[in-house]
Amino acid sequence: MKNVINVEVIEVDNIKIHPLLEQFVKPKKKDHIEYTMNRLGQFTPLLGNLVGDTFYVTDGIVRLEVAKSLGLKTLQCLHINIPDEDVVKIRLTSNQRTKMSYSEMMHYGEHMLGLIGKSQGKKRDLMGFDFIDKDEHYGLIGKGRWELVCHLLDLSICASTLRKLMEIKWFEDENPGNKVGIMAGLENGLFTISKAHDLLEDKIKKESKIEERKRRDYEGKVNDVSFHLFNTSSFDLSNIPDGSMRMFIQSPPYFQLREYRNQPDYFIHGQEETLADYIKNEVKFYQGAKRKLLPNGVIVIIIGETYRDGYQGVCTKLETALAEDGWYIHDVNTFVKTNQKATPHVARFLNSKETIIVAGLKPANETLFNDVTRPSSIGEFKVIPGSSRTTGGKGYSMASPESSITNVFIESVFQKSEYADVEDEFYHQAPTSVNIYEKFILGYSNPGENVGDLFVGSGSGLESAILNGRNGFGWDVDHESIDFCNKRLTKRLEEREQAKIELSIAA
Repeated sequence: MKNVINVEVIEVDNIKIHPLLEQFVKPKKKDHIEYTMNRLGQFTPLLGNLVGDTFYVTDGIVRLEVAKSLGLKTLQCLHINIPDEDVVKIRLTSNQRTKMSYSEMMHYGEHMLGLIGKSQGKKRDLMGFDFIDKDEHYGLIGKGRWELVCHLLDLSICASTLRKLMEIKWFEDENPGNKVGIMAGLENGLFTISKAHDLLEDKIKKESKIEERKRRDYEGKVNDVSFHLFNTSSFDLSNIPDGSMRMFIQSPPYFQLREYRNQPDYFIHGQEETLADYIKNEVKFYQGAKRKLLPNGVIVIIIGETYRDGYQGVCTKLETALAEDGWYIHDVNTFVKTNQKATPHVARFLNSKETIIVAGLKPANETLFNDVTRPSSIGEFKVIPGSSRTTGGKGYSMASPESSITNVFIESVFQKSEYADVEDEFYHQAPTSVNIYEKFILGYSNPGENVGDLFVGSGSGLESAILNGRNGFGWDVDHESIDFCNKRLTKRLEEREQAKIELSIAA
């Protein structure tokens, strides 16, 4: 014979707290129960003993109090006939609760929101992940249902926080290879849900930047490029249109260090009688470049110090003169030479550095810049601990497979092997390495844009430009340098075309 459990509907006026439990009644959080009972009615019957017409509650005291506050007339009650000596013991054991883990919150929430089995795209639409920071947009599910789930589960978090928690779960479920320590950190109490979501957003942003960099790099390998050389002084740039250049990058003649061949008798830049005249002429070259630059373009100047009669502050004075001429100085980088040539150095250590000035026509926040990266020491996306600079407390950040390069460039100076395959007998007094130019070309221009070198010399800057998918423009008064550059860049374009064919075959 089956036992029949009867749930009876009893008037609220006839329901009382069991006398043995009155001493244990404490004020409790009621708003979540009040919300659900008012909206959906009573789901779970009160438990207790029915004695005559009176029902004595042993489990469901809060529901009884809420029913009274809502003005309900009746409640469902289940008579379980507990002996008086067991009332307190059963009350204590039946009300034991454990704190719900974040994984449990998300698991129950997913079921209650009806998300099980939904596709990735449908889930995004339902949950409104594309508008995660907009409180007025909660996707197709709607804010009310999110709030209902929080009340039904008696969560200590609000609807917006639950949605952030659900996005973290969705991301890790849909991307099993992307479990980078966010959930583990949450469960271990290392950070809040808000911080965990910030870490997730940081990861997504970094992934997007990596993909964008890969896209630019690929475009730089396959797009069509060209070069144009002018055997004239770059004081006159009338052979190119105004506003046509993304950047000029060059290493001008240094003050009183070298004499270059085939220079006009009336003006030899670098051999001015005074440093003031040298700085004045340097600025004149870049004044002409202003009209040719795009509004958010830059000039990059690789410049060395002069130690004739001691330190003269060449780099600092050029930087100051450019600022006074209306340029915004974006950065002053350091080029550390790993194979510095031995030179006389009276009363000082052997100099092994040069300066690279980056200046633009617009403030930094209006200037084109692409972050240039290198492989990171972590080598993967991963939550890592750190320390807060402001509070000294422990913080956490999202490590990436890539990290930004610094503004200190440790490179060798020019090696003849860079162009010996073009013409082994060619000689230039002060060529610069291709590698130095490349970082700035990648950082301050995009594939297909125009890069100019006002002192083209051996052509290292323009080689770097065309190898990375930029068009090259170069000026030099030395016809031997122009002739050599034409050979060098033509050869590099031919090699580039062959590489494009091989890349397309591999794809």
